[in-house]
Amino acid sequence: MRFIYFVIMLMLLSVFTGLSDAADNKPNILFILADDLGYGDVACYNPEAKAPTPHLDALAAQGMRFTDAHSPSTVCTPTRYSLLTGRMAFRTGKGGVFTGVGGPCMIEAERLTLGSMLQAQGYATAMFGKWHIGMTFYDKDGKPINQDGMAGIKRIDYSRPATGAPIHRGFDQFYGTVSCPTTDWLYAYVDGDRIPVPPTGLLDKTNLPKHPYANDNRRGMIAPNFDVEEVDLVFLKKSQAFLRNHARENPGKPFFLLHSMQAVHLPSFPADPFKGKTQAGPHGDFIFEMDWIVGQLMNTLDELGMADNTVVMFGSDNGPEVPTVIAMRRDHQHDGARPWRGVKRDQWEGGHRTPFIVRWPGKVKAGTVCDEPLSLTDVFATCAAVVGADLPNDAAEDSFNMLPVLLGQQGSRPVRPYLLQQTWTLKMSLRKGHWKLLDHQGSGGNNYEREGEWGLKPYAIADTDPDAPGQLYNLADDPGETINLYSKHPEIVAELKGLLEEAKASGRTAPKRNPSDRSRRTQPNIILIMADDLGYAGLGCYGQTLIQTPCIDQMAREGMRFTDFYAANTVCVPSRCGLITGQHPGHATIRDNYPPHVDINLENGGGYMRNFPDWAWPPNVTTLGRVLKDAGYRTAQFGKLEAGIPMPAGKMTEHGWDTWMGFRGTGAAFQYYPLELWKNDERITFESNKPDDVRRPGIVGDKGVYSADLFMAEITKFIRENREAPFFLYFPSQVPHGRSPQDGDEIQIPDIGAYGDRPWTHLEKLYAAMMTRFDGHVGQIIDLLKELNLDENTIVFLTSDNGDENSYYKYTDRFHAAGPLRAKKRYLYEGGIRVPMIVRWPGQIKAGQTHDLPWAAWDLMATLADLAGVQAPAHTDGISVVPTLLGRSNEQTPREYLYWECQYAKQQAVRMGQWKAFRFGGTKEPIELYDIRTDIGEEHNVASTHADVVKRMRDIMKEAREGSAYTQYWPLPEYRRDDITLDSRVYKRLDKREGY
Repeated sequence: MRFIYFVIMLMLLSVFTGLSDAADNKPNILFILADDLGYGDVACYNPEAKAPTPHLDALAAQGMRFTDAHSPSTVCTPTRYSLLTGRMAFRTGKGGVFTGVGGPCMIEAERLTLGSMLQAQGYATAMFGKWHIGMTFYDKDGKPINQDGMAGIKRIDYSRPATGAPIHRGFDQFYGTVSCPTTDWLYAYVDGDRIPVPPTGLLDKTNLPKHPYANDNRRGMIAPNFDVEEVDLVFLKKSQAFLRNHARENPGKPFFLLHSMQAVHLPSFPADPFKGKTQAGPHGDFIFEMDWIVGQLMNTLDELGMADNTVVMFGSDNGPEVPTVIAMRRDHQHDGARPWRGVKRDQWEGGHRTPFIVRWPGKVKAGTVCDEPLSLTDVFATCAAVVGADLPNDAAEDSFNMLPVLLGQQGSRPVRPYLLQQTWTLKMSLRKGHWKLLDHQGSGGNNYEREGEWGLKPYAIADTDPDAPGQLYNLADDPGETINLYSKHPEIVAELKGLLEEAKASGRTAPKRNPSDRSRRTQPNIILIMADDLGYAGLGCYGQTLIQTPCIDQMAREGMRFTDFYAANTVCVPSRCGLITGQHPGHATIRDNYPPHVDINLENGGGYMRNFPDWAWPPNVTTLGRVLKDAGYRTAQFGKLEAGIPMPAGKMTEHGWDTWMGFRGTGAAFQYYPLELWKNDERITFESNKPDDVRRPGIVGDKGVYSADLFMAEITKFIRENREAPFFLYFPSQVPHGRSPQDGDEIQIPDIGAYGDRPWTHLEKLYAAMMTRFDGHVGQIIDLLKELNLDENTIVFLTSDNGDENSYYKYTDRFHAAGPLRAKKRYLYEGGIRVPMIVRWPGQIKAGQTHDLPWAAWDLMATLADLAGVQAPAHTDGISVVPTLLGRSNEQTPREYLYWECQYAKQQAVRMGQWKAFRFGGTKEPIELYDIRTDIGEEHNVASTHADVVKRMRDIMKEAREGSAYTQYWPLPEYRRDDITLDSRVYKRLDKREGY
């Protein structure tokens, strides 16, 4: 019986083991890396190629061929670093390439590599071929040798193992060369971390081929078993042996094989079986050999029955080499860079746009041609996605997951926001869409004034903008990069340079992953609701006693209510600019609603700045929507457009929003029964809202389309349609903003609700009804989250764009919506900028909390990025308040001050701990100082007794702001107080609290 029981248990165990294996059937991965193979060197990329490449053509026919793939660098070493780390090599600070035994290894010992990531996923890993990322050999005294050239070779003690070899960076096996196999001084094979057959003498070049493609073959030390014409065949045999041994000894274990070829790097020394096989000379023969090797590796997979479960990727480390291109064009009418300008080392497309092919039977559709922009850095994140590995934040910082593209699931939405390239001199370029910026003059690598076999002078193209410090090309119209548009499009240059500086400063371009301060793996949905002109005491939970806001009050009881939160400015447009860009008013582009020297278009309720430069914002600054969209969120905004500039409606989707619907101009948003709205680039008109029916003050009844209700319908639809994926919903409501009744208008609303019998004025009833209706909309959003079971995975923020405005009900003091604060909208006293902020996230934010952390709307950029698990842009002035939200105030990043400025009345303000400084009328005016911990109403100016604090405040007011091309529209000159004209309808005297 025991024997039978034992047999049954073995059978069951084998069944469950088989099920486990089937569920965890990770594919093998083979990456083949060619060397100096140009875009035009492969027949399926260039119908005029003179060397046949049947095996690569077949690979492309069986999989996906990318037409916009790029090496991260224009030379070997940095590209290989970037491929294996998913990180741009310029971040290490090292330029150039290694020769001989130069080092140490560029890949830091603690850095996750493509190999070590796959090892952790249970893969057997091996690399055969060219390493060229540096390793360290030692001399007889045990001293490290990190010296390029022949001098370093002569010092090696071959009895000692090297450090920084591939087997120390994620590969179980390695056999290959330290640097370029047939070029760089040391002609010997490394096995693991040793050279078993050391060199015994100098390379004898007597019997080597002599032709235009025999360049770059230095007379270094050579080992007896090293034949410079057989190198690639040796690498092939090693890879084939690995595959066969793996199939025999580890059939249930996936493998990762990196086959790193010498071909087709100079010198072009094809092995004997390939000499004369093409009509394109020795280099054509070498290309033919490279292609044959690809075919042999494919045949080996077929032979072993591995092909169907192996992802095969093929790429090149940069464009074709200079002497090769010169001679091949001259002798064989073959252009390895075709159709692009530039070659290896150049920043132009020919230097880094390379072949890239992926085959994965049953997964990648055969015969697909893909124009998705891709970098070899993306191999890392893509392989991680293929095997289901989670990447930490300190790995693969410039790697984007292309698996949805491979599987045909990406749609038209690009994976990458932009592409980066670097040269060996660390010069940079950035490509976004069809625009490409070279942040330097010239090629960035080669000398186009040089003659001879390395001379590219015959191919020089005159710069059409020679005095410009860089180059800008429109690849859609000018793929050959012949017309430099740098000076003609300063707005594009500014945008791309901003992205480039951000990419440098932030340390990454890929979305941040798995944030350290959240235990949740999934990204929460994020909803940001912003009222318009909602004062500090406009809600019941902040002290309002007359207007009913039960839903928002309940939201406060279920979440966290902040008492010291501030809008980004004191009027609409600059406040929204600060929120959406994460910049305080000293850095933000827009610093008032309507600046001087700019015409305002108020036709049809437009209310936008007609002559303000449309490049100023948001195109040159990364927006909140863009950050969340790049983090994988579906993004939408419904309501009042942030910018007061005449930006084409369709452009909103280019700046971070999958969809948006609302008003283009500030003035248009005053109309609650609008004649038109915009949805993406489509104008939507409302015949039922014609003036005769609804353009009259007060209650309108059931006629027409009410904008606030329409936005709620769109919000409901968006949440329902995107409930399976993380979404970011920005709802900048127009409520309760309206036109002043002095201008012949009133607030418009379908019904007066519960306020019909109140002993108030008609305008007061309308205002209260509008606020309660807005409260109901907030409640509808919360109820929908509960209905869809999204409540615990959705964080909701509710705030206002500035302080209270009571002109809509003729400046009565009925509601006291500024509460204890001084002033209202338009001024930088507390009543103009301190506003409600409520944050709700069930299960994450403890209910019923009140917090006095001083923070501002520009902190939302860093906070929302943190919640999404990505890095905030480098330009942001904000800090993440996630630690405070999650009850870890001891981990909250401190800050010294908050800063504001507004062109209206030339105001500045600073909040620094307990102190609040205020100045208006220009930089020559005195600074007022208030201790707002004890004097929240700013009644007692204590500047005369705290000279040290005033001095620091004056310094902040100077240092916190910066000038730029756009600040001419928001000057803060030395105006005198007497030059300021105040709004006499509201502000009787600025130096007294009466009238505020």
